Amino acid sequence: MDHPSLLAHADLDLPIADYLVRRPEAVAVFLALRFGCVGCDFSRFDTLRQALAVHGVTLQDYRAQLDGFRRPPGHIRIPIPSEGDTV
Repeated sequence: MDHPSLLAHADLDLPIADYLVRRPEAVAVFLALRFGCVGCDFSRFDTLRQALAVHGVTLQDYRAQLDGFRRPPGHIRIPIPSEGDTV
């Protein structure tokens, strides 16, 4: 099944806060890349393009991360701790 892109060209110039509201799936990518933008006050002013540049992440790498986090519905895996696992 072909999924629509989570990243449109216009998204690059959106303030990060607006981008994450439009595309909440991207929050997982931001967290995985350790972008402190999620919840940051400057996310209302800094754009996605600026965040990628500041963090040294190429557009191609960011798109690959988005594709990696995109999963079909019903394929969410939640790890279940087993005996001996630490929290």
